[in-house]
Amino acid sequence: NRFLDRVSLLNSFEIRWMMFGFSAGSETFDFVLVPFYDVGRVFSSLSTKEFDSTKWRSSYGASLMVVWDLATVIRFTYGLSEEGETITIDFGYIF
Repeated sequence: NRFLDRVSLLNSFEIRWMMFGFSAGSETFDFVLVPFYDVGRVFSSLSTKEFDSTKWRSSYGASLMVVWDLATVIRFTYGLSEEGETITIDFGYIF
């Protein structure tokens, strides 16, 4: 697999913007827009000859997070890269 090796490096950049929120009884709901940009690469070793900048891969996209009482998070994500595009649904914070 070309995305697996002994060493990997990933940088993720995202901005979280709370668009709006509301309360229903004792429950609170927030809707958060999260644009992101990722760049990374795998290496077979830490030698400096492998840090060729032309082989780095990047992706970008946006997520919509629905946050319920700051504890339950549903994240709908659309991402794009030179490999294609994807739509995912995740539960919980990614970090």
